[in-house]
Amino acid sequence: MPIDSPKKRGRPLKNRAKDSRELARTVIVIDAFHTARKQGQKHTSAIQDTVDFVRQHYPDVPISPTVVRRILAQLQPADSEISLIVESSTPSDDDVARRLRLREQIPGFGGNSSATNSSDRRSKKTFKLRFGKRPHYSRHNAKVSPI
Repeated sequence: MPIDSPKKRGRPLKNRAKDSRELARTVIVIDAFHTARKQGQKHTSAIQDTVDFVRQHYPDVPISPTVVRRILAQLQPADSEISLIVESSTPSDDDVARRLRLREQIPGFGGNSSATNSSDRRSKKTFKLRFGKRPHYSRHNAKVSPI
């Protein structure tokens, strides 16, 4: 495509390279959704809680209930036993200090770390991604089989 030609019209292609911000949004959404489900929320309520959580904690991230449904449908399809599992944790102060020391040893990272403030340390989360069995949340009105 020549430089001076007009931009291609229409909806962007879906098979393009994904931005790292999309991965971050996906991880945040899956973690928030499963946190809501573990607290006993129904599917629809968990989706709305996820949207509310992302809007409150990450106001610059574009999100809607439709986006949450698309992410779940893509990475945790109902007809598949395997899905993307996200586990989150908050690192201890010792872990943060160790990571900062390691970061200072890498050329290009030393001296400009913004995570030296103790309030920044507490707000950081660590995410572990893996593929595993799709989470199953039983219905609240499921019949209990007699033993």
